[in-house]
Amino acid sequence: MKRGNAALLSAVTSQDKTKELIEKTKKSAQKISFNDVDGCALIASAVKSKIDGSLYLILDTDEDIDEIESVCLSLLDSSVYKIKKGLNKKEDVPGFVSSQSRALERGCDAIIKNKSGLFIIEKSSLSLVIDSKVGATKEVALRVGETFEQSNMINKIDRWGYVRSDHCRGDGTYSVRGGIVDVFPKQFAHPIRIEFFNNTVESIRLFDVDTQLSVSSRKRINIPKPISFIASDAGKNIGDLIMKSGHLLYITLGRETESGEYDFAFFSERLHELGVANKKGDFNQLLERFKYIFISGLPNEGVLFPEGATSVETLFLDSFSIPSLGLACLAQPGSNKTKTDTLLRLPANVSSKKVSGLSDLLWGDLLVHQDYGIGKYCGLEQIVTNNKKEENIKIEFSGGSFVYVPVDRFERVHKYIGQGNAAPALSSLGTAAWQKQKLQTKKSTDRVVSSLIKLYASRSLPRGFDYSPDSEILSLLVNSFPHKETKDQRLAINDVLNDLKKPHPMDRLLYGDVGFGKTEVALRAIVAVITSGRSCFFLAPTTVLSDQHYITCKNRLGPLGINVELLSRFRTKKEQSSILKNLKEKKIDVLVGTHRLLSEDVYTGGLGLLIVDEEHRFGVKNKEKIKTLKSGVDVLTLTATPIPRTLQQSLVGLKDTSKIETPPKSRLPIKTYVKRFGWSTIEKIIKRELNRGGQVYFVHNDILGLSFYRERLSSLFPNQNVGVAHSKVGSRELEKTVLAFFKGTVDVLVCTSIIESGLDIPNANTIIINEAQNFGLSQLYQIRGRVGRGSRQAYCYLCIPKDHKLSPTAFERLKSIEFNTSLGSGYTVAMKDLEIRGSGNLFGLEQSGQVARVGLNLYNKILTESVQESQGKQGGKPHLPAVVYDGDAFFEEAYMPLVEDRLYYYQSLSEAGSPSNLLTIKEEVVDRFGSLTPSANNLFVVSEVRLSFSFLFPKKININKNLVSFYFDSLPKKGGASAFARAVERLSFRSGFKVKTKPEKGGSVSVSFSGASINDSVDISVLFDSLFSKQMSK
Repeated sequence: MKRGNAALLSAVTSQDKTKELIEKTKKSAQKISFNDVDGCALIASAVKSKIDGSLYLILDTDEDIDEIESVCLSLLDSSVYKIKKGLNKKEDVPGFVSSQSRALERGCDAIIKNKSGLFIIEKSSLSLVIDSKVGATKEVALRVGETFEQSNMINKIDRWGYVRSDHCRGDGTYSVRGGIVDVFPKQFAHPIRIEFFNNTVESIRLFDVDTQLSVSSRKRINIPKPISFIASDAGKNIGDLIMKSGHLLYITLGRETESGEYDFAFFSERLHELGVANKKGDFNQLLERFKYIFISGLPNEGVLFPEGATSVETLFLDSFSIPSLGLACLAQPGSNKTKTDTLLRLPANVSSKKVSGLSDLLWGDLLVHQDYGIGKYCGLEQIVTNNKKEENIKIEFSGGSFVYVPVDRFERVHKYIGQGNAAPALSSLGTAAWQKQKLQTKKSTDRVVSSLIKLYASRSLPRGFDYSPDSEILSLLVNSFPHKETKDQRLAINDVLNDLKKPHPMDRLLYGDVGFGKTEVALRAIVAVITSGRSCFFLAPTTVLSDQHYITCKNRLGPLGINVELLSRFRTKKEQSSILKNLKEKKIDVLVGTHRLLSEDVYTGGLGLLIVDEEHRFGVKNKEKIKTLKSGVDVLTLTATPIPRTLQQSLVGLKDTSKIETPPKSRLPIKTYVKRFGWSTIEKIIKRELNRGGQVYFVHNDILGLSFYRERLSSLFPNQNVGVAHSKVGSRELEKTVLAFFKGTVDVLVCTSIIESGLDIPNANTIIINEAQNFGLSQLYQIRGRVGRGSRQAYCYLCIPKDHKLSPTAFERLKSIEFNTSLGSGYTVAMKDLEIRGSGNLFGLEQSGQVARVGLNLYNKILTESVQESQGKQGGKPHLPAVVYDGDAFFEEAYMPLVEDRLYYYQSLSEAGSPSNLLTIKEEVVDRFGSLTPSANNLFVVSEVRLSFSFLFPKKININKNLVSFYFDSLPKKGGASAFARAVERLSFRSGFKVKTKPEKGGSVSVSFSGASINDSVDISVLFDSLFSKQMSK
């Protein structure tokens, strides 16, 4: 247990009242009243720390179970379980995760087996009747080194109801790959991987459901039979089981007065959250009132940390005190941490794969072969030539012609991504049409590059002045930041500040998840520019987002003497005129606003920095004005999910980019669920958030329907304030509603996607997105990012109509957003959205046509080469040699059964790029599929041979049984034939094999090593390249 947590629990258990509670709990069940979730979790954890075995908390309702669980998990080293009955199958959508059933089964299994831990149980769950018999027939007991027939194990878990699947991705599933069996019991936090060798258990490992890679090993494991609930007296109910096996506390939450019906009552007081504004006197008052003061997390820079306060590594929902114990606990913003193995776990549904890769190909999907054109995927096919087997991608072209692509040429094949949903015509083999199309694309990209180079050339001209930031003011800004900078944030700040030191204007794209600190990076740049005598524009796509940025800039920069103003429809015409006048008179340092900043009457003299947030949200005309405004000034573009144009510009190297992937310490992934819409479900979700003092977004993207939902929610919650926000609301009314939501006087905000960008409200931690199937993936990601901005667990509910059948595209979008809950998924989501939606208009209509004809990947490749040529660089990397091996070198179906897995790893091998990456891939394959077969091992050897050259690249390498030969198109210019001959002579001496040089047709040369086999080929290749490198450099 962490030292701070131990001190906290010790302080609680040392009080007479708590001691009495602990002693009485050991003897009999106790009834306790609490008015606060934090206080309840703290007292329960303290009691459990002094009681051996199990402690059962019985709650009247399930509304606060999740919050109590999260706090207890951060306090205790022992296991914490939750059991709540409220499963509603009508809400569930086939194909999506139901974590509630998993938690229920895990908790019931622990009760049956009388496991020690803290159990948080909803009262109605006590009546659940379960099959409670425990014995050898209910488990498969495995131990490393012991004999157990693999087939018997598979048959048993299959009879129990485990579902066989291609990959073990969800609870209650299993998969088989040769001698490896993966199983995911609902009772376990991680799935299990058992490796058999001739019916002997060779190893047992737990693996991560996301990466499918092992995380730890075990000597033994018991695979349990799934819990079954019985509608009869054949089993025992949970209530009967816990009465005999543990200690009970009956908990009532929410009562404000003590009553004789309770054995104990603990009442908490809410305190203001600890922040940078706290003065020493405030702490002294706390020290006078309370004997113990605990602060969550280490003190942040700029936050006073008084003598007498103790740091704890726990997660409190709010700052609170328990006066009867003389104790206060302060929740410090941005400092809390949780047990990542439990709370930060990704949903168990989808295995992480390369975005836009080949692993998710379906029969008939379009592929682009760089040499032959666009064709249809027709599966993997094994081909036998000269008594050797190899696996190829089979691609069908126009007229029924086929091309077979071997493993070492997979990098020349890409999944087709075009524009929109229109399918292109298949290419014809044996004609010059495809080469002509590539040539046209090359000419087209040359024109694009020419215009881009002109733009970037103008941006590379000296800005005409140098920035000289005031280090004292910049230091004050740094010290006022209430959080600790993450590593990525520091790197991004350094990138931006270094750009401002350069003689030419900055043009940097900064992308990172919502709430990851992009705005702080922008503030540092603003101060550097303003204190150097220049002004700054902060451009946002919506009035709501511009208002958010204005408030942030005003709060952070105002105390430093920097004048910040807002120009949007939240300002009257009279106010706007005054602002424009002050801007012209240079009385405004930072002007935040919407597209109103782009109007002709806005003075831009003295402008040094333009910050553009979510540029893709602006219209075409505004984008052109932004482009004009960018000329000659420093530009910083912020985004959470880069759109195709900005994403592509970064992919081909036309934009400087910085990426913030590290989340703040206190941030938790947003728990995301896909549900069928039902008013009982909606009421329960909202009630749960309101009961923990939070606020709720209800998003419905149809203005006409908003009034209906507002009225219905107002009738369900008559004592709560339900507000409305959408683009047609008057500016004054909209501002009033938004500010009320900021202040917490609006409890539920019914709104359109107007909140997609902006509204940074840490207290709003539940969002319901109605008719989620109609939203784009990046849009869903942005909207979901409105919650989870603080240290409290946040929830997102993606609702679809009751009887609606999801289209394949909608299903894929919702599945992707459900899966990508990990912090920092915005870039992955953008790439996936690019694949689902198509590339859109990248550089104009003509270029979109070129993308449609050759596919995005090949277009990017050609464009990159054009950019490199324009910059005087050689286009592309050297071509790796073709390796021809006269034996088998592939993944057999028996070893790697799924085509998608073989495609994935074939593509990974072709794109490995270095021996170290190749080793990583090899370790993954062995982990997931077991020891390499001879054929699979040969495949890795062949792949390593291809990657062994860094100086002199052969065109082809032949590996035969007793001969390894290298073929070169021409000799290097430096040194020529004489240097080549000297190197070959040394090779004969160093390698131990007889080396022969032979001229070939067309001026090529071959070098052969007699007596060498595939096992020698890697060493020879490395030696070959190193000797020639030394020889030719002389």
